[in-house]
Amino acid sequence: MELEKLKRLLNSLGEADLTVMKKDLETGDLARMIEERLRSQQERNINKVCPVCHGETTEDSLTLIFGPAGLKKRASFCATDCLEYFISNLKKQKQESYARRPEDEH
Repeated sequence: MELEKLKRLLNSLGEADLTVMKKDLETGDLARMIEERLRSQQERNINKVCPVCHGETTEDSLTLIFGPAGLKKRASFCATDCLEYFISNLKKQKQESYARRPEDEH
């Protein structure tokens, strides 16, 4: 962000807002809010393509978080049919992996 944009933002704030912002800066709350916003933006950039049809996803896309507890993954889908197709393939893979296991591990 250009320094001029930040200056314009600060000039548009009143004394009460500036006081709160200064306090948030001192306590680290402002840094945390910026980090959360950056993380959100980065996640949006990662999930711009539907993993099923490779179409572009939008703000209204459907997002699925899946995987084992220690290794969560996120995928965004352009439409419900792509999401349904993805989930049905996950189910098939899970069933196939159970079918390949010896009987005593089920």
